[in-house]
Amino acid sequence: MEKLDFCEHCVYSKACRVKFGTGQQRTKGTLDYIHADLWGSSQTPSYSGPRYFLSMVDDYSRKLWIFILETKDEVHDCFKNWKKIERKPNRKKD
Repeated sequence: MEKLDFCEHCVYSKACRVKFGTGQQRTKGTLDYIHADLWGSSQTPSYSGPRYFLSMVDDYSRKLWIFILETKDEVHDCFKNWKKIERKPNRKKD
């Protein structure tokens, strides 16, 4: 029987990953906790030219907002405008 050399890749591929624990974040209403993600730059622009997508998800209601952006530096203004609209005092919460 031929002795095989040590293969680091084989050892790592057989290793088990540690499981993630359950989240500790508890929200009591809509817009208490928002998850945001900026995706891009895509190699192929959309028909109108933008290459970035900003997604925001409300942790409580799981409502999703998607914004299409041309550049990364638009994220801050986009978030500020979204916050003004969603947090209006007379707005009825979901």
